[in-house]
Amino acid sequence: MYKDYIISALGAVLAVKGIPCSASWGPPVLVAAFTGAFIPLLFFCLFCDRCAERWRKRERDARQLEEYIRRLG
Repeated sequence: MYKDYIISALGAVLAVKGIPCSASWGPPVLVAAFTGAFIPLLFFCLFCDRCAERWRKRERDARQLEEYIRRLG
């Protein structure tokens, strides 16, 4: 889960630094821009991790079912 925070924070920093006029912004605006980019990225990373866990579980269940069918046949 910590990797999700790191990935989101790095993505938010890159997004804020990629805005040409961000150098003239004050700290409150930079914090708001960082937070605005960080939160959606974090939710996306958490969603992807959750989906990957489901896919792994389904794949494992499918392998177990195939093995069970192979033993029966």
